[in-house]
Amino acid sequence: MTAEGPRRGATVGVVFLALFLDCLVFGMLFPLTERIFAHYQQADEGLYALARQAIAAVAGPTDPRQEAALFGGVLIGLYALTQFVSAPFWGRISDRIGRRPVILISLAGTVAANLLW
Repeated sequence: MTAEGPRRGATVGVVFLALFLDCLVFGMLFPLTERIFAHYQQADEGLYALARQAIAAVAGPTDPRQEAALFGGVLIGLYALTQFVSAPFWGRISDRIGRRPVILISLAGTVAANLLW
């Protein structure tokens, strides 16, 4: 085994632990979505109200559960789109300053977002 062997294994372990915790936190949101959407359906302004108006303009009157499902799908699609758009940026940054600082920056951002949530 080379001198880098144990260090590389620890690094991979930390990356997988971070990925596991990220997926765990993301998965904890799913049971809460029905209550969250029920709360936002009562609001007369905001992003959800704007989406409801757009849905009504295109599809006509719909069931509130259908609106919530469509809004959730749009949010998940936007999340995937932002990942797709930002991946080359973070790839270039990691080529310049290294993977470790970029992973630490992204972990700090994830922690901050989860604390805000």
